[in-house]
Amino acid sequence: MLTLSIRTPAALLACVLLLYGCGPQITRPARQAKPDAQAMAYLQQRDYPSAAAEFQRLAEAYPDKAASYRLRAVDAMLEGGQTDAAASLLNQLIIPTDNEELMQYRAILQANIALNDEQPDRAMALLPEGLPPSRPAYMHRSFLQVKARAEEVQNDYLEAAKARVLLGPYLNADAAGRNTDSVWSDLKQTDIEALQAAAVAGGNTELNGWLELALIYKNLLLKPEQLQQAVAGWQKQYPQHPAQPGITTRILAQARAINFKPASVALLLPFTGAYQKASEAIREGFLSAWYSDADYRPSIRIYNAGNLHIDQVYRQAVADGADLVVGPLEKSAIKTLAQSGDITVTTLALNRIDDTDAAAVEKASGQQQAPLYQFALAPEDEVQEVADRGIREGFKRALIISPYNKWGARLAADFQLDWEADGGTVLDSVGYNPTASDFSDPVKRLLNIDGSEERIARLRHVLSRNIVGSSRRRRDADLIYMVAVPLAGRQIVPQFRFFRVEQLPIYSTSHVYSGSPNPQLDADMDGVEFTDIPWVLRTRDDMPPIQIAMEDDWSSQTSPYRRLYAFGVDAFRLITRLGRLALQPDYHYAGQTGELSMSEDGRIHRHLSWARFVDGVPVPLKTAGGN
Repeated sequence: MLTLSIRTPAALLACVLLLYGCGPQITRPARQAKPDAQAMAYLQQRDYPSAAAEFQRLAEAYPDKAASYRLRAVDAMLEGGQTDAAASLLNQLIIPTDNEELMQYRAILQANIALNDEQPDRAMALLPEGLPPSRPAYMHRSFLQVKARAEEVQNDYLEAAKARVLLGPYLNADAAGRNTDSVWSDLKQTDIEALQAAAVAGGNTELNGWLELALIYKNLLLKPEQLQQAVAGWQKQYPQHPAQPGITTRILAQARAINFKPASVALLLPFTGAYQKASEAIREGFLSAWYSDADYRPSIRIYNAGNLHIDQVYRQAVADGADLVVGPLEKSAIKTLAQSGDITVTTLALNRIDDTDAAAVEKASGQQQAPLYQFALAPEDEVQEVADRGIREGFKRALIISPYNKWGARLAADFQLDWEADGGTVLDSVGYNPTASDFSDPVKRLLNIDGSEERIARLRHVLSRNIVGSSRRRRDADLIYMVAVPLAGRQIVPQFRFFRVEQLPIYSTSHVYSGSPNPQLDADMDGVEFTDIPWVLRTRDDMPPIQIAMEDDWSSQTSPYRRLYAFGVDAFRLITRLGRLALQPDYHYAGQTGELSMSEDGRIHRHLSWARFVDGVPVPLKTAGGN
């Protein structure tokens, strides 16, 4: 018999521990994992095919929950981009009509499939009005994702943003970050009146924070000091908001970029060789714009910079303190500079690299420390303008006449590409010798008149009779696109009139007009409509002061480089607008060379004006969607 002598509480405690250690151990059953644990792990890893397969397996293993698991499989397939497989499986499912939860889930998945099939209206019709809070998190997530996407497709960005705000809590950290960016993108595309109305209506605290931040952004982006103060106040009011710190940091950086006004600017142009006269005209326009701007006059340094040693001249300009470089002018110089990896300050090139070189430049641009923008009087913009206007006017079938040279072939090919992309058809295209003095043969070929004359000649031969016949032109065309300089155009157009095509519109680019009124010679082109820059097409009464001064002081109106004076003016005025053009895709600047906008690749595009020759003088036109 074991006898324990216990005299103190400590001894009692020791004894109890001793007896506990010697007694039988109590074991608890291991906690069982949920059946869908593996499927959920696959979803976390974004391995959607494996998740879908696992949900299918669970449907076989648990017949009482088969419909629910198969709906989860459809959801996983849609997440993984397997729309056809998801639709096929969903069509096979039979959902008990008395199970409201599963019926709602199916409707959400059907809406997702409709949205993937580019049927946003059907998607919105299929979506439930809302979900009870008791529904599973994955249903809320799918519902809000589909709703947000459908609203975005229908351009209702405010409603999309509201859906995404509610979506955030159902997402993991990575997905939540992407969703936050999408909320901000939606709000930036919402007009200010809608934001103000929503802010007045109120909502949850997070949504209110988003709306207030968007209003600060839209109202004060061009006022950097006020913006910074307003953002600081907003940060104190919403310290835990999802927009902190990523979106607020981005807003302040964007404001700095948009309001960037460099103190020192370098102008790089080739003042020797073939580009000397062009460079001088650009320089005069650039300096005239500098002189006429009372608010912004940076220090200007001008460098003689051709293709040879362009990288050395550029580095010297930066070493001399340039905060921004305007130039170079030659395409080869731009390509050399872009591929050098030496672009260390914001640079506005005064030409556009050909598409064939764009891939190499894009690859090199990843090495640059600062952005490279490209601004040019590019004929591609004019060709696109001609094609767009022709389609807007309801024309579908076009004829092309262009010179036998690289320039003519390029503008003809560009038009055909743009025209067919817009839904038009090119019926025929002919070339002509630009040095010829007689253009009747190519015009007859284009109008199919030579074929008509050949038929008459054959009949005369077969019948041995002197048949009197008249040539007939084709009647299946809506439009003639003419690529020509003034000398050729003045001879080609009368040929068209000779063959009675008065009712057939003739469109051309600015190359058909010398840039200076010449009614005696250009009367032969009456009726031809062409696109050109505003500077050239304005009458004296419509000219801005800078243009009147230049045309009086520099006789620029009669200069063959008239368009380049305007190009120089815009080159200077773009300096303080580059950031806004780059960061606000909807922003357009009304320049002297056209309405200017920027694409994502940093190319500045021109939307031009239109004119028609009347009594040999260009008369500006008002066109739908144009100037």
